[in-house]
Amino acid sequence: HFKNFDGDLFQLESTCNHVLVSHCKGGYESFNIQMRRSIIDDIPTISSITLKLDGLELELSNSSVIIEIDSKYQDQTCGLCGNFDGISNDFMKDGKGWKLILLYFSQFVCEQIFSSAPFSSCFNLLDVESFTAACMNDMCNSNNNTSSILCKTISEFSRQCVHAGGSPQPWRNETFCYKACPYSMEFLECGSPCADSCSNTQASQTCDSHCHDGCSCPAGTVFDDISDTGCVAVADCPCRHDDKIYQSGDSFSYNCRSCVCESGRWVCEEENCLGTCSVEGGAHINTFDGKSYTFHGDCSYVLAKRLTYSLNGHVALFTFCLLTSAAELSAFRPSSFYIAIHTNVGIQVMVQLSPIMQVFVSADMSLKGTTSGILSDDFRGRHGLVEGTAAAFANTWKTRATCLDMTTQFGHPCSQDITRENYAQYWCSKLTDPAGVFSPCHSAISPSVYRDNCMYDSCSCEKSEDCMCAAVSSYAFACSAAGIHISGWRADICGKFSESCPSETVYEYNMTSCGRTCHSLSQLDYSCQISFNAVDGCGCAEGTYMNEDGQCVSSESCPCYDKDVIIPAGQAIFKEGATCVCRHGVLSCSGGTSSCVAPMVYFDCSVAQPGASGTECQKSCSTVDMGCISTGCTSGCICPHGLLSDGAGGCINETSCPCVYNGQVYQPGQTLTVDCNTCSCSGRTFTCTNNVCDGVCGIYGDGHYITFDDKRFDFNGQCEYTLLQDHCGTNQDNGSFRIITENVPCGTTGTTCSKTIKVFLEVQENTQRDSFWLLFFHQDQVCGLCGNYDGNSKNDFTTRSQETVTDVLQFGNSWKVSPVCPDAQLVSDPCSSNRYRAAWSQKQCSIITSSIFSSCHTKVDPGPYFDSCVRDSCACDTGGDCECFCTAVAAYAKACSAVGACVSWRTPKLCPIFCDYYNSPGGCEWHYKPCGADCMKTCRNPSGNCSKLITKCFCLRIHHIYDLILTLWTSESPQSGESWTVDNCFIATCANGQITQKPKLCPSVTPPICLNGRNAVKVYDENGCCFHYECECVCTVWSGSHYMTFDGQLFTFDQNCSYYLVKEIIPKYNLTIIKSNDCDPSDSSFCPVSLTLIYKSFKVVLTQTNAAGASVNMVFVNQKRVYPAYSNSVLLITDTDMVITLVIQEIETTVVYRDSSFSIDLPDSLFGGNSEGQCGMFPENRVFIMALLTLFLGHINKCRLHEHLNFIHSFLNGLICLSSVFAPCHTLISPGLFVMSCSDDACNGGNVSCSSLEAYATACATAGACIDWRSATNGLCEHKCPSNKMYMACGPLVEPTCNDRYNGGFEYRMTSGDCCGRCVQTNCIFVTPDNQTTLIIQVNGSYVPPDNSCVRYTCEKINGQFLLKETTTTCPLFNAMDCEPKYLFECGSLLGVEHCCNTLSHPKRQNTTRVTKPQYVTIWDAPARQETTIRDTLGHVAPLASVFDAAVTRTLFDYLTFPSPQS
Repeated sequence: HFKNFDGDLFQLESTCNHVLVSHCKGGYESFNIQMRRSIIDDIPTISSITLKLDGLELELSNSSVIIEIDSKYQDQTCGLCGNFDGISNDFMKDGKGWKLILLYFSQFVCEQIFSSAPFSSCFNLLDVESFTAACMNDMCNSNNNTSSILCKTISEFSRQCVHAGGSPQPWRNETFCYKACPYSMEFLECGSPCADSCSNTQASQTCDSHCHDGCSCPAGTVFDDISDTGCVAVADCPCRHDDKIYQSGDSFSYNCRSCVCESGRWVCEEENCLGTCSVEGGAHINTFDGKSYTFHGDCSYVLAKRLTYSLNGHVALFTFCLLTSAAELSAFRPSSFYIAIHTNVGIQVMVQLSPIMQVFVSADMSLKGTTSGILSDDFRGRHGLVEGTAAAFANTWKTRATCLDMTTQFGHPCSQDITRENYAQYWCSKLTDPAGVFSPCHSAISPSVYRDNCMYDSCSCEKSEDCMCAAVSSYAFACSAAGIHISGWRADICGKFSESCPSETVYEYNMTSCGRTCHSLSQLDYSCQISFNAVDGCGCAEGTYMNEDGQCVSSESCPCYDKDVIIPAGQAIFKEGATCVCRHGVLSCSGGTSSCVAPMVYFDCSVAQPGASGTECQKSCSTVDMGCISTGCTSGCICPHGLLSDGAGGCINETSCPCVYNGQVYQPGQTLTVDCNTCSCSGRTFTCTNNVCDGVCGIYGDGHYITFDDKRFDFNGQCEYTLLQDHCGTNQDNGSFRIITENVPCGTTGTTCSKTIKVFLEVQENTQRDSFWLLFFHQDQVCGLCGNYDGNSKNDFTTRSQETVTDVLQFGNSWKVSPVCPDAQLVSDPCSSNRYRAAWSQKQCSIITSSIFSSCHTKVDPGPYFDSCVRDSCACDTGGDCECFCTAVAAYAKACSAVGACVSWRTPKLCPIFCDYYNSPGGCEWHYKPCGADCMKTCRNPSGNCSKLITKCFCLRIHHIYDLILTLWTSESPQSGESWTVDNCFIATCANGQITQKPKLCPSVTPPICLNGRNAVKVYDENGCCFHYECECVCTVWSGSHYMTFDGQLFTFDQNCSYYLVKEIIPKYNLTIIKSNDCDPSDSSFCPVSLTLIYKSFKVVLTQTNAAGASVNMVFVNQKRVYPAYSNSVLLITDTDMVITLVIQEIETTVVYRDSSFSIDLPDSLFGGNSEGQCGMFPENRVFIMALLTLFLGHINKCRLHEHLNFIHSFLNGLICLSSVFAPCHTLISPGLFVMSCSDDACNGGNVSCSSLEAYATACATAGACIDWRSATNGLCEHKCPSNKMYMACGPLVEPTCNDRYNGGFEYRMTSGDCCGRCVQTNCIFVTPDNQTTLIIQVNGSYVPPDNSCVRYTCEKINGQFLLKETTTTCPLFNAMDCEPKYLFECGSLLGVEHCCNTLSHPKRQNTTRVTKPQYVTIWDAPARQETTIRDTLGHVAPLASVFDAAVTRTLFDYLTFPSPQS
């Protein structure tokens, strides 16, 4: 029997393979379900189901198949289940229906069944008539077991009733359709699919699936899925610990923790648990509250401090001292590997000496009040605030003012050396081996952090084995501290340390010095009085004793001790009137000056008292409360008593000391906001308000979790999990909410992502997708994957049974919603599985540690986010890898935004958000804001009370409010006196109901005189409003030997080799440009100049080849020839038949390559002062006057007389530079240097003056002057074009083609009846006057240049032709001299929509005196090489550069003489 999606019921008794449903009307078949049946005992039975699923839910039983499908597939399916169009017409063909033949047997019996009391809620919900027909058909066609087939039909009727919303009651009995259940279960027609169990007694309360028929536990009981004993009362549920079953009432204990099983939950208590802080590997620090971080310090730092007692560890130099001003201590060596130090203030220190130094500090329970237990405040610095990074935190606890602050180090050392990485991976993995020697400790101490530290140290240390063994021994020590003693581990790893004990000593895994020293024979043995963790190492065997030389000797050879005096064995001393002899270790018996800047004074150690420290213990604002470790007296300048060093060579009072937070200095009285509190600097520390701030739990990327108490972990489960609930502990039945996360796989390596967040509030349910961040106020009342929010991260791994564990898998799996969902397993590092993706991931994710996020690095540690980003980018290997990468970076950007560091990191090429791509600026449309807006309004939320946590698109403020649905507003309507920015360049102000606009005031700038002879160009800021001037920096080479450097210097160099043109002195952008002469071995006359540009991972070669006697330009990118126009993510290469143009937009670099010349244009702001090579350094502040006359005459003298005809011919061509042909360019580019290069070419026997003219014309075109010069050379420099093309002196950079990637103004269109299509112009193509930019203007569209708003270009199509119409706005007469002098440069305010014309914004000046026209004076003093600043009568600098060029030109003509042929 079949019932399709649209409600049709029919019978089909075929045993063939049938398609039940498939996605047949979509572009991609996302699902296909097929079924085959067979006849068993004359009963049709389902024998196989074939599934291809995506977005469906399939329910299988032993007699039926139910398929639920999402509504998005409506009218897109086919198969026996119908087309899902909502119309019961699946049996219609050509508008005519055909009826199924139903055999009538006993209509009365079947109708009685479906209308009986158990189905009373179903009668009006289902098509009873169709089911009655199916019932009759079963009874009529069954030969033997009629009741078996009939029961299946009735069961289906019951299930369909449930789907339709009914509640069928029990209808089975022992004689009719009876179903037997295992254990003590009972069969229910409508039971919860999410059965309550001992592991989750409230699973049914978060179930969002409809009920179904099946076996369930009776009311008041749950299924025991822990020991599989069937249905039990909740009070009888057992507990599980370390894979052992404990019945209710049983208990276990280890170390300082004891737990009792009650109703399937552990109730645990801790007694006298020591807090432990450690410094491992010299850089890995674990705090008392369980926070781990890495810090590479080079100073002495406070490890722990209480009142006047402090422990100080000098991490980098590996020395350890204990200040004992008021505390008694005892120190001894339990083994050769360790020193134990015990104090009477509750602190015990274990210092490991071999293979490298490590420190373990234990704090007694009596000190728990002085360590908060809150992980999130472990980075609380000396100033009282919680620092954002480990480096900023550790720097506040320096004990020496002379030490430099350390910065955060990025990158993992294993990424630098694959050999070391493989070595570390092999040995360090033994810590996590589930069958290894350390496995008994895994349940108590998670080995993952120790394995990571082991990898880090093994790769970073010079002696990899020593650091690796130290990391392994750290885990063995931690296990010992937890009460789990590991022995025999050196048999597999680090065995050389146990085999290299000194002679007469032995190695033991539990070594002790108690009763094994010569000291212990005559004095109290403190090592026997103190309890400490078991340690391994070398020591004396029982019955032998260690002397002062570290040798194990018999008691007869032990010396004796009298205070600080050592008496050798057998010697006698006279003591208190008696003679004493040393026997068996026991005495047996029968008295310099330098000047300092005030107020500092000089401390001279040569005349100081013994024990003085001098400058080494100079107190500063940051070390005034610190104890000092002095290694000796140091002479120097110190502050007098009562003053502190300010760190800058001066002395200040303590009350004037500043505060430091996240590396920033705050003076006394300054305030800042930290979370929801305001903090004020006073007395070197911050005083903050005590507001209770929101707690935040986060899930992002591939299973990365951050609990309320700031514990980070990764968990990759593929089920539904309880993220948070308040049904915890004794409040399990009285909670108010539950939040469930549904995870799905993100790749093939086992990683998962959160797909859906379900929020259950009483009877309401809300669903949210993607990443999730929760603010909450129920402190210490919640549980789940987000932790318990009690401020203590150590117990965040509390399972559903209330047991605190260390294994993240045990913790995560306990919070499954459904107990039948499989447990998550350990996921290997996806980058190790996908080596080919590791390098890509590290490169992409390096944006987190790059300068883009530099403003956040001191506030939020980028390390964990970088690691997560690399892991996610490696893991997403089935598509969506960029989405995983972008999500990981966005998580760090969000964390930065939360601490006030807003970073705009997205670009159109990097994780773009196109919400404002098509929206005009200033309109009330969607616009992306990297850190959101303070508030937003909607028609449903007119108050604008909204969250600041989520970055999204917002509507910009406009001047009128419209009642539009879903329009977001950033603030309320403007109030009187309120101002805001409009179009970046204008300030709008609301005053008395009127909005006025004034231009934004920009800094006053004047064009500089460019010492290299180039023009000063405007460089606008990011907003496009204000600008500053920069000199153009262009290096030009022509004729293969003439160089004009960035400084404007001309020199000639002609050698066949490869030379650096541009090379960064300090690599910042990794740009290098090399010039080479590539001579063809088969043709000595063909030696083209090639350029090699190296940038990032790209190597571009611009060169030529000889084709049929003509030179043809070629381009190679990474050894592969490309054909312009060509572009990728970095490069844009275009060409004509003469010129190749290479543009690197992100560093504003342009290279123009011709057959005889090339030029390199670099921005001064990026490369100024940081380049070297044949193109020279960028212009510096120095006088630049070129003695053109001297150089020119020098060139003439070089010419031999017999070459004078070539010289004259070339020089006459050079005069074209000075003629009217190039006149428009003379004021822009001085021609003198190019004229000299012409003569130089002639002197050297060649005639390549065309190259010099071409170089000058190219420079002119770049400066904005197009020169058509070739026609003035009498054919000497003519360029012949193909017959289908024409020569243009200043053509477009890109030749119009049908490739709309480069030429949006053309389209390739087919014509009916023709074989090939053709290029058809569709828009206007506009080349800006500076020939630098080509724009596409649509028909009836317009363009207004940003630097001249009085001109508008409009595209019109007239008679099939595309024409550009230029419209110029003429402004009313405006005389700036009418302004008051002080307003001369501010008197204009921009009006109109396009802000074209000026008007007076200040009163006219009274008694106006006309200012005379500025006069210019030309000064030329070549021998003195002086430059004179000339000012007009208003004091403004005159345009001296153009005057200078004119003077040079006149001077050249005055001194030139032309030799005649006879001479």
